[in-house]
Amino acid sequence: MSNQDSVRGLGPLSDAMLTGLNQQISNEFGAEFAYLAMAGWLDNESLLGCSAFMEAQAAEERGHALRLYEYVLDRNGRVAIGPLGATRGDFSDAADAFRCALRNEEGVSESIKRLHQMAIDEGDSPTAVFLEWFLTEQVEEEKTFDDIVRRFELAGNNAAALLVLDIELGGKAGEEG
Repeated sequence: MSNQDSVRGLGPLSDAMLTGLNQQISNEFGAEFAYLAMAGWLDNESLLGCSAFMEAQAAEERGHALRLYEYVLDRNGRVAIGPLGATRGDFSDAADAFRCALRNEEGVSESIKRLHQMAIDEGDSPTAVFLEWFLTEQVEEEKTFDDIVRRFELAGNNAAALLVLDIELGGKAGEEG
């Protein structure tokens, strides 16, 4: 029996859980677009390493959306991707863009925690276990962005420090891929 068959045998998702998971799929695709908008702004500011980092983050968000998408299908749910909101495309500086990304990750964490708690409350153990991967991932994401924001704040307007950070983030983008 394949893993997919065993998950399908667990019965359907509740309507509330299906709605929540579909909303999270939309949220993850929205995050992908937000990171692409940030990447474009950073590119225009000649912060090519930062831009590459945000492009890698966008790809990661797409991966998260597809992971959720596959889970909904594995549970015989209907995927319904909602409309994606407008993305912010202008920032006062790189630190502002990364603060925006941190706020986005904090919102994603809250959304995943609510879904996880819903799964526990419904006694949907497979979904609760599935979502634990996302909870762990969010701890890493929030820490990463918090560290980057702090480093941009330390750098202030020091051009040399900003360029070092840009190079470093470009290298991290290569590690992500």
